[in-house]
Amino acid sequence: MKTLTKREKYTMDISDIAKDIRKQLKHKFPKCKFSVRIERFSMGQAIDIHLISAPFEAINKEETIRFMEYRGNTQYIDSVNWGNAQLNEYQFDDFDNHLGFPGLNNGTVLTWAAWQTMKTAKDIIDFYNFDESDTQTDYFHVNFYTHYQIGKWDKPFVVNA
Repeated sequence: MKTLTKREKYTMDISDIAKDIRKQLKHKFPKCKFSVRIERFSMGQAIDIHLISAPFEAINKEETIRFMEYRGNTQYIDSVNWGNAQLNEYQFDDFDNHLGFPGLNNGTVLTWAAWQTMKTAKDIIDFYNFDESDTQTDYFHVNFYTHYQIGKWDKPFVVNA
């Protein structure tokens, strides 16, 4: 892959960035299926990454249920079987967290393989992005926003053979 300057990668059209990300994910994880979609909206744009299928289980259901019980969110226990989860990009810094639930991300406990896969996807995406936001002053300045999920709301994650 050609090395890009900062100016080149930050001025690329988001559809070209998504194409590059798709190629890299396909090369890095040939047995996984990802959905990489773009959104354009007033004053911004986003890339949505969904891990659709992989040769491993993505959500550690037993630990996710244990975490829900720990937090008192038992009304959502049935949702563990839905096969999808929204992830928080800021929770990919450390697999071992301080609550005793390794792989915890946005209320869902990921398996090591899923956590590592989504962390690598985030690292690939971050190459094209910058974040000069200052949340304390409610100032947001990014090349694009990102959304990470396991499965989709209407298409659950599948373990492929």
